[in-house]
Order: sequence, then structure tokens, then C-alpha cells
Amino acid sequence: MRSVYACLLALLVLAVIIGGCLEEEDHATEYQEEMNFILHRSITLINDELTGISQVTDENAMVLSILGLDNTDALDSLKQSLQKYPYARSSLVIDADGVVIAAVPEKYTDTVGLDLSYQPAVERANTEQQQIVSDVFWLVEGFYGISQSSPIFSRDGQYLGYTDITYQPEVMIEQVITPLFANTPYDVWVVETNGRVIYDTTPEEIGRNLFSDPVYQLPGLQEVFFHIVSETSGKTEYTFWDRNWQHLETKTAVWGTAGVYGAEWRIVITRVIRRK
Repeated sequence: MRSVYACLLALLVLAVIIGGCLEEEDHATEYQEEMNFILHRSITLINDELTGISQVTDENAMVLSILGLDNTDALDSLKQSLQKYPYARSSLVIDADGVVIAAVPEKYTDTVGLDLSYQPAVERANTEQQQIVSDVFWLVEGFYGISQSSPIFSRDGQYLGYTDITYQPEVMIEQVITPLFANTPYDVWVVETNGRVIYDTTPEEIGRNLFSDPVYQLPGLQEVFFHIVSETSGKTEYTFWDRNWQHLETKTAVWGTAGVYGAEWRIVITRVIRRK
């Protein structure tokens, strides 16, 4: 009889263990589905926002082509365009030689006449002569940001220069995707393929470089980051500090790629699965 009870007890324990494992697996599957949803929705929203900005800079370029690169009415049109995007900082008109012809709003008019041909972003825009979303760089307006530009052509097809809308990507991204993961257990960070973090739910990490900053030199972390910037999508695990920089955590992560007109941003969604 005792052996029967022992067998029944063993079966009961086994059932509890299996049930617990299945419950954990169900939760893991649920988390994974939520993470994938946030990832794909974030990519869509960011791409839509970038595409919308380029449509506006295209319209601005057309107005400048018709009215002139420093025409007052054309510059009024640029000012109105900036109001469509609360995070937009400035709009410049730069000629084919890299010289600033006009700038709005008024607080940036001191940039007019500056030769910016030395800047890689300006050189690229004037060389490629197409819609561009630049990498983050130090703008003469006085902040690290992105220049999203469209070329200006005369009616007979002569290249005249370009006009842009500038913004800080962390502000734009936050406004666009925060509602997706607010009050969830997930974190989000966005990185350029050169390793520069352009958005993070831990603000102190924005602007750091995953490959050169000392804080990212934990064992195995560089290999994970290299994998993320090298592949357009994937899933991985890694260990890093919590938001308060006090304890190490093991995180699961999924990532994908957003970006138009030359931009290639890795969007990474993470969840803590183990605290050390």
C-alpha cells in the first residue's frame, strides 16, 4: 500500500512540476508575442513618421525651386512646415556648394553664409542629390541631431542644393512609440549601425556608443551588439545593468530595422528574465 501511495505522491509532484513548466512556457510565449507586436508596430510608426517628413521636405523643395532659395514666401512655407512636427528644430536651405542660403526659425539666421561643405552629411546630400535621412551628427544649430533632406532642382533640371528638417531622434522616437510600451515590462532602445544609441528608455544611454563606451565592455556583450548591428532582425539574450545601474540582469531581446532614405536603425525590445 505504501508503495502505491509513494507512486501517487510522485505522480502528483510530477504533475505540479509539469504544470508549472507549462505555465511558465505559456507566459514566455505571451511575452514573446507582445514583444514582437511592439517591435513591428514601432517599426511601422517610425517609418511612417520618417516618410511623412520627407514628403514635407519634398514640398518645401518644390516651393523653393519655384520662388527662389531665399524667397520670403518660401521661407514662410518652411516655418509652417516645422509647426507640423513638435520635435522639429530647424530648416535650412543649403546650396550646391554647401553654403547656407537661408534658415528658419529666426534664431538660426546666424548660420546664413556659413560654408558647411566640410560636413560629411552636407557633402553626402550634395553628392547623392536625393532624399536622405542622415546619421546623427553635431549640427551648427548647436545640438546632435538628424538632417532629413530633399534636393532642390530648377525647372530645367539643374541641381540647386537641398533643404532639410532637423530634429533630435530621441525626441521624435519617444513621441511616436512611447504609447506602445508605457506601463509594460519592456524596454526599448534604438541604435545606428555604427553603434550610436539614438534612443533608450534609460536616458543616460542616449548618445553613447555600444562599441567604444567603457560601460558596454561586459563579458559577451560586444559579440551580442555586433550581432544586432550586423543582422536586420533577430532574437538574443544578454546581461547588462538595470535602469538604476545597481544590479546585473539577464534580458531577452528581439530586434528589427526601421529607416527610409538611407537610415538603418535597429529597434530593440527587451525584457528582464533573470536578476542576479
